[in-house]
Amino acid sequence: MLRACWAGEYDLILTKSVSRFARNLVDCVSLVRRLKNHTPPIEVFFETDNLFTLSEDSELKLSLLATFAQEESVKIAINTFIPANMNRSSRCANSKRHRFFWKTRGIICAEDYRFCT
Repeated sequence: MLRACWAGEYDLILTKSVSRFARNLVDCVSLVRRLKNHTPPIEVFFETDNLFTLSEDSELKLSLLATFAQEESVKIAINTFIPANMNRSSRCANSKRHRFFWKTRGIICAEDYRFCT
């Protein structure tokens, strides 16, 4: 769809919510800026938030909504990753009391920062 936008086939993108448009703040804001600066400008409308990106105050609202969408995406990733690897983390001392953090290479125990394997 973006290729079609750059080619001038679309001037408006309709999407349900910010979380469906981009998964993190940087991608969302940078893509909207690129679309806004394109000639002719391409507008994005977020239906659930009733937000048009070509309006003057849209960037601040979009930044806040994209931040919430990014945090929601991280929470979903953590909630789907931790139960699948809970048997690995049970080898850590007092694993029920530890807070786990999402890392690209696995789960790290918060108190001693060692990999739970």
